[in-house]
Amino acid sequence: MEKEQIIIQKQTEVLPLRTDIPQIKVSAESLDEDLPDTLWIDFDYGEDKEKGIKSAGPETYVISPITEQNLFSDKYMNCTGTVGIGRDKISGKEISFISHQDPDYFINKGQE
Repeated sequence: MEKEQIIIQKQTEVLPLRTDIPQIKVSAESLDEDLPDTLWIDFDYGEDKEKGIKSAGPETYVISPITEQNLFSDKYMNCTGTVGIGRDKISGKEISFISHQDPDYFINKGQE
């Protein structure tokens, strides 16, 4: 019996890094001064209905609203993060959301 050969074609197109986006070198404490238009997704605080941030409580998960604003979250010690980036169909402007979650919260279904 002959073995099937599987050929994997590697992608050869290289996309350049965007140089027009400045590197963020700020802490959450200096965020308001350094980047005033940035929405801080605070994992320790949790939900903030005024800002549209959803959560199941402090240190569980936080999900930002879909927005044109710059987004920021810190303290990813044992957490995972997800960033979704796209373009608004009507305005054509870049939009995004960010989530910050503790995997243990989902694995153990929120039980201590």
